[in-house]
Amino acid sequence: MARAKKTVLGRLITWVVRVVLVLVVLLVGLLTFAGRFVTPDFVVSNVEDSINCRLEIEAVNVQVLRFPSRIVLKGIKLGPRDEFVGRPLAERSAMDSSAIELGEVRLEVGLLGLLSRKLEVKELSFLEPSVSLTILERGGSNIEDLFRPSPEKEKRRKKRGKCRGGALNLEEVGLLGRLEGVRIQDGSMDVHLEETGMVIELRELAVYLDSIEVDPFDLARSNDARMTTRGEITLAWKEEGQAPSGFLEVDGEATVKLFDPETADFDPEVTGLLALGEGSYLSARVPPISKTWAKIGRVANWGIRWGGLPERATFGRGATVGLHYFHERLTAVEPISLELGDWELAALKDSWIDLADEEHEISGEFVASKGVSALLRSGMMTGVGFVHDSVEDEVAAEVEKAWFQDERLIARVQSSGKLSDPEVDVLNKFPKLREILKEALKDEAKEKLKDLGGSLLDRLKGGDEEE
Repeated sequence: MARAKKTVLGRLITWVVRVVLVLVVLLVGLLTFAGRFVTPDFVVSNVEDSINCRLEIEAVNVQVLRFPSRIVLKGIKLGPRDEFVGRPLAERSAMDSSAIELGEVRLEVGLLGLLSRKLEVKELSFLEPSVSLTILERGGSNIEDLFRPSPEKEKRRKKRGKCRGGALNLEEVGLLGRLEGVRIQDGSMDVHLEETGMVIELRELAVYLDSIEVDPFDLARSNDARMTTRGEITLAWKEEGQAPSGFLEVDGEATVKLFDPETADFDPEVTGLLALGEGSYLSARVPPISKTWAKIGRVANWGIRWGGLPERATFGRGATVGLHYFHERLTAVEPISLELGDWELAALKDSWIDLADEEHEISGEFVASKGVSALLRSGMMTGVGFVHDSVEDEVAAEVEKAWFQDERLIARVQSSGKLSDPEVDVLNKFPKLREILKEALKDEAKEKLKDLGGSLLDRLKGGDEEE
């Protein structure tokens, strides 16, 4: 009996070993097959057939012996489409310039999809991406054309009677709607505004997109994802030797609408709350701040001196910024507060900046500390004391109403136009002394005439009684 059991057990072990060996052979075969199928030339050909660019890839590594299976692309460069598109990589010269480079792209894929020669992407990771974006003075950007549909794709569209839709269109690139996650790690990006010289630098950028819920047949209802992000942003108007105009350490979460419900094009709309690190600041020499300071400083005519402009405007401990991004425009969804020495500077809700052309419209408030407000109020009222006695009280009341609230001096300002050369208007208005005095003198003259008329009447009445 023991021998029989040993025989049965031996057969079972033999079959298990055989099955394992078969699986190993099968997986090794799949790896060989996939390695031949997903080559740099294959990937380059498919991408260049879809979007209007030239692509370079150094290596492709297919890892079937892991779960989920993974395809790794290394040494990626994306540049303008040229005469080498359509030719094997071995026959191409090196790319002269690339607007986008990536150290590595990882695609987590389903094994069944790989067997049927379809890439079912579960997660897409971009490692060490580097982007050089220039917003052109004539409009558009240096990478805008790269993501337009390729000429071949446009021809196919016309044959199908489809005349609209961008390169990243959900109807045509179905995997966009099936992604379970997108990750960006160690990213960097330089944005240069050609017209004004403004530069935005992003470093150590990390973005993770998950909780992706997309129904291609009902994008109006199901078209959302959750995004977490962190990174460092440096702002500057690039001139030799010029210090940065601002630095932001950001870390936060946002909700994202991924696609345009009408066209099904990838068209992200982001609303989120960003926490700012303690090292975050804006230079007080940024044109909107410095010009506003100069404008409100004109109350020196009333005997007031603001003092010098601090070097930096800081956000303070635990500061957060609520922003909405859509079509290159950043909009404040709640006030953004900065500390500027003894002052607080607040950009009010619905203030916006257009990243494409540097246009902006910011409604703001400069709020003095209670101590500074008391000094400024005293100085203002000293200036009021020099006006005509007949209007002093009225002028003092109007100054109080226009400039003070809850014992704090508040200068309300509006900045618009180009960020590098803004138009600034101070909305607080001082009393128009000439008009007030003119009206007061009119009233005073009327009273004097009235008094004079009464006096004459009294005299006349007195004369009649004497007769």
